[in-house]
Amino acid sequence: MNHLDAPFSLEEMLGPGIFISPTLNMRHTFGQKVKYVKDVGAATSHLFEVGPAGEMTFKGEGNELAFYKSDVWAFQEEYRYVLLATPAHPEPFNGDIAAYLAGRRAWSRSGINFLTAVPDRLYIDLSLNPDALLEAEILVGPLATEETMARVKILSGRTGTPRASCPQLP
Repeated sequence: MNHLDAPFSLEEMLGPGIFISPTLNMRHTFGQKVKYVKDVGAATSHLFEVGPAGEMTFKGEGNELAFYKSDVWAFQEEYRYVLLATPAHPEPFNGDIAAYLAGRRAWSRSGINFLTAVPDRLYIDLSLNPDALLEAEILVGPLATEETMARVKILSGRTGTPRASCPQLP
């Protein structure tokens, strides 16, 4: 994990109620092309086990499932960045690592299972350079209507010839 550059700050990693966790192979698994497959269930069955009570045990890094998608979407040629996040105590990191660790210890001793608990929030807001959207190509699904395309163009703030496109289904 030495010298691993993260695309987010320590405050974002140790946010309120959520912990963004680096993984052992993060340098190799964080960003990669999506694998388009005919049967996602069959292609990913080796990545997890479901126990008798419905509990899931992930194999590997735990984020590999996010890189599989039905081959119906292969025209997207998608590249994904996937983070591993777990629940954390409600007080975010505020610059005082000792205070954060003490709070995390107290929270973990409260009986919570931080590997299986569902966090209070199911999303993470990370900072994004506003200029990134100006350079991004926005790909809309093949069944999108002209109205949807118009909304995407308006929301992306694009003028002139839009780079948003809507490929046809094969």
